[in-house]
Amino acid sequence: MTLCMEENKRVWTKYIEELYDSWADRLRLVLEEESECDQDDKGSEILRFEVARVIHDLREKKALGCDRVPSEALKALGYNAMSRLTSLVSRIYESGIWPEILLKSVLVPLPNKSNAKECKDYRTISSICQFTKAITRLLLQRIEGKIEENMGENQFEF
Repeated sequence: MTLCMEENKRVWTKYIEELYDSWADRLRLVLEEESECDQDDKGSEILRFEVARVIHDLREKKALGCDRVPSEALKALGYNAMSRLTSLVSRIYESGIWPEILLKSVLVPLPNKSNAKECKDYRTISSICQFTKAITRLLLQRIEGKIEENMGENQFEF
């Protein structure tokens, strides 16, 4: 690490880009086109109670994401606001396009060693929007449901 803030930023940016680009390359998947999927495989529409449930399940008093909206504020929303969030989640689900603000995260380096000097001596935690956490949890639950639906009872036996 250097004493110059701009140099530190440059070093960390390069390190993080290399770290996550290598993961992205390993995880790159070939997805089928939407037109090739049966309507049943696309999943049902997102329901208001699903969005309300994942928001209700968010932990409280957690670090804020880039939007600066705490989970407590999301939990306090009324019926109309929850309906509008459900509409937004539905658009994301159907189009696969996320609003930029929901994709931003803040990476915070934490030292693994007491005398950490290089980037590899740190681990990073990511602070993302609470609403993004709720959406990803909802999508994960839907994926898990599809997996359970399509797996045989003896799938994990040896």
